[in-house]
Amino acid sequence: MKARIGYFIPEFPGQTHIFFWREIEALESMGIDIDLVSTKHPVSKIMSHTWTQEAQKITTYLFPPTQNLIEIFLEILRCGPQGWFRCLGAIFKAKGVSLSGRLRLFALAFIGAELSYLASRLQK
Repeated sequence: MKARIGYFIPEFPGQTHIFFWREIEALESMGIDIDLVSTKHPVSKIMSHTWTQEAQKITTYLFPPTQNLIEIFLEILRCGPQGWFRCLGAIFKAKGVSLSGRLRLFALAFIGAELSYLASRLQK
Protein backbone atom coordinates (compact mmCIF):
# COMPACT_ATOMS: atom_id res chain seq x y z
CA MET A 1 0.00 0.00 0.00
CA LYS A 2 1.27 3.45 -0.94
CA ALA A 3 1.96 5.88 1.91
CA ARG A 4 -0.44 8.79 2.29
CA ILE A 5 -0.38 11.72 4.70
CA GLY A 6 -2.49 14.75 5.46
CA TYR A 7 -0.58 18.01 5.47
CA PHE A 8 -2.27 20.90 7.30
CA ILE A 9 -1.00 24.44 6.64
CA PRO A 10 -2.89 27.56 7.79
CA GLU A 11 -3.75 30.05 5.00
CA PHE A 12 -1.79 28.18 2.35
CA PRO A 13 -0.09 29.19 0.05
CA GLY A 14 1.38 32.27 1.63
CA GLN A 15 4.51 34.27 1.11
CA THR A 16 6.56 32.33 3.68
CA HIS A 17 5.35 28.87 2.63
CA ILE A 18 8.11 27.93 0.18
CA PHE A 19 9.53 25.55 2.80
CA PHE A 20 6.25 23.64 2.92
CA TRP A 21 6.02 23.48 -0.87
CA ARG A 22 9.55 22.10 -1.14
CA GLU A 23 8.84 19.53 1.56
CA ILE A 24 5.64 18.48 -0.22
CA GLU A 25 7.56 18.06 -3.47
CA ALA A 26 10.23 16.01 -1.70
CA LEU A 27 7.64 13.73 -0.08
CA GLU A 28 5.87 13.23 -3.40
CA SER A 29 9.18 12.38 -5.06
CA MET A 30 9.52 9.60 -2.48
CA GLY A 31 6.16 8.20 -3.58
CA ILE A 32 4.07 9.58 -0.73
CA ASP A 33 0.60 10.88 -1.56
CA ILE A 34 -0.14 14.23 0.07
CA ASP A 35 -3.58 15.55 0.97
CA LEU A 36 -3.17 19.29 1.46
CA VAL A 37 -5.61 20.98 3.83
CA SER A 38 -5.65 24.62 4.83
CA THR A 39 -7.77 26.81 7.05
CA LYS A 40 -8.70 29.33 4.37
CA HIS A 41 -7.42 31.01 1.23
CA PRO A 42 -4.76 33.61 2.01
CA VAL A 43 -5.23 37.20 0.91
CA SER A 44 -3.94 37.64 -2.63
CA LYS A 45 -1.18 40.10 -1.69
CA ILE A 46 0.71 37.38 0.23
CA MET A 47 0.57 34.85 -2.62
CA SER A 48 3.73 35.72 -4.48
CA HIS A 49 5.16 32.41 -5.69
CA THR A 50 4.99 30.92 -9.17
CA TRP A 51 3.50 27.71 -7.75
CA THR A 52 0.60 29.47 -5.95
CA GLN A 53 -2.14 28.54 -8.45
CA GLU A 54 -1.03 24.91 -8.57
CA ALA A 55 -1.03 24.75 -4.77
CA GLN A 56 -4.53 26.22 -4.53
CA LYS A 57 -5.88 23.66 -7.00
CA ILE A 58 -4.71 20.72 -4.88
CA THR A 59 -5.59 22.18 -1.46
CA THR A 60 -8.84 21.57 0.40
CA TYR A 61 -9.94 24.67 2.31
CA LEU A 62 -11.94 24.32 5.52
CA PHE A 63 -13.34 27.84 5.49
CA PRO A 64 -15.85 28.75 4.33
CA PRO A 65 -17.46 25.35 4.83
CA THR A 66 -19.52 25.20 1.65
CA GLN A 67 -18.56 21.93 -0.04
CA ASN A 68 -19.24 19.35 2.65
CA LEU A 69 -22.17 20.75 4.66
CA ILE A 70 -24.13 17.51 4.80
CA GLU A 71 -21.01 15.53 5.73
CA ILE A 72 -20.16 18.07 8.45
CA PHE A 73 -23.56 17.59 10.06
CA LEU A 74 -23.29 13.81 9.76
CA GLU A 75 -19.85 13.95 11.41
CA ILE A 76 -21.33 16.01 14.23
CA LEU A 77 -24.10 13.44 14.66
CA ARG A 78 -21.48 10.66 14.84
CA CYS A 79 -20.05 12.38 17.93
CA GLY A 80 -23.32 11.76 19.70
CA PRO A 81 -24.87 13.93 22.37
CA GLN A 82 -22.06 13.28 24.85
CA GLY A 83 -19.45 14.64 22.45
CA TRP A 84 -21.51 17.75 21.80
CA PHE A 85 -22.21 18.35 25.48
CA ARG A 86 -18.47 18.14 26.20
CA CYS A 87 -17.73 20.52 23.31
CA LEU A 88 -20.39 23.02 24.35
CA GLY A 89 -19.28 22.73 27.97
CA ALA A 90 -15.71 23.59 27.02
CA ILE A 91 -16.92 26.60 25.04
CA PHE A 92 -19.11 27.75 27.92
CA LYS A 93 -16.34 27.29 30.52
CA ALA A 94 -13.61 29.02 28.48
CA LYS A 95 -12.11 31.66 30.74
CA GLY A 96 -11.72 35.24 29.56
CA VAL A 97 -13.63 34.67 26.32
CA SER A 98 -16.23 37.19 25.17
CA LEU A 99 -19.59 36.27 23.69
CA SER A 100 -18.24 36.86 20.18
CA GLY A 101 -15.25 34.68 21.07
CA ARG A 102 -17.59 31.90 22.21
CA LEU A 103 -19.52 32.15 18.95
CA ARG A 104 -16.22 31.85 17.09
CA LEU A 105 -15.32 28.75 19.11
CA PHE A 106 -18.73 27.27 18.28
CA ALA A 107 -18.12 27.90 14.56
CA LEU A 108 -14.67 26.31 14.88
CA ALA A 109 -16.34 23.15 16.17
CA PHE A 110 -17.97 22.80 12.75
CA ILE A 111 -14.61 23.36 11.05
CA GLY A 112 -13.20 20.62 13.28
CA ALA A 113 -16.03 18.33 12.21
CA GLU A 114 -15.16 19.01 8.58
CA LEU A 115 -11.50 18.19 9.22
CA SER A 116 -12.56 14.96 10.93
CA TYR A 117 -14.76 14.07 7.97
CA LEU A 118 -11.97 14.77 5.48
CA ALA A 119 -9.49 12.68 7.44
CA SER A 120 -11.84 9.70 7.61
CA ARG A 121 -12.81 10.02 3.93
CA LEU A 122 -9.25 10.36 2.67
CA GLN A 123 -7.86 7.41 4.63
CA LYS A 124 -10.10 4.97 2.77
